[in-house]
Amino acid sequence: MNELFHFFARSAATSISVVSLLVSVTVAWLTLFRRGRLRTTRPTLIALLHEKDSTPYRKTMPKIFLRTLLYSSGKRGHVVESMFADLIYGQTRYPFHYWSHGDGRLVPGSGLFVAQEGVACNHHFMPRTHAPDPQFVEGEYKLEVFASIVGQKIPVRLHSARLPLSQAAAIGLLTTECAYFFEWDPHEGGYVGHVEPSV
Repeated sequence: MNELFHFFARSAATSISVVSLLVSVTVAWLTLFRRGRLRTTRPTLIALLHEKDSTPYRKTMPKIFLRTLLYSSGKRGHVVESMFADLIYGQTRYPFHYWSHGDGRLVPGSGLFVAQEGVACNHHFMPRTHAPDPQFVEGEYKLEVFASIVGQKIPVRLHSARLPLSQAAAIGLLTTECAYFFEWDPHEGGYVGHVEPSV
């Protein structure tokens, strides 16, 4: 009887040790080793606008502006090497691959560490010097935002949004007389736009 008791006691102790080890390994994986994924919240505001450009190639520079929270789903976080956006109309893709960020003073995008707590700031995307400017027309555009992460060869698509552009907004954007702001409407389940004078 004593031998049977000791056998079950040893078995229970071994089981508890194994379970404790598995819990420790799981906690270590979740907190120390798992990198997780880079994610972003849905921007509540996206803007298409023009601003003055100092290069001889353009008088004004088209720009995409948005504010969002970047965060990591893992404890280790991510180092964002760069971000870029593509504005798509039909089969045409307009690259906005010059990135800057910040609240107030803008910093050229040259690396950003994103922890689990996240980084909330404004993001500005502009085309490179010789990239074609969008030829805005009435219709639905698709905005895709990507991030290049250190250690990963393929950029990660962070967000995709459908942006309906009215005829008045398209004319205004072509003549650089206005900025068009898209605000997320939770009741509509999409972005609703309105025009404001360009600054």
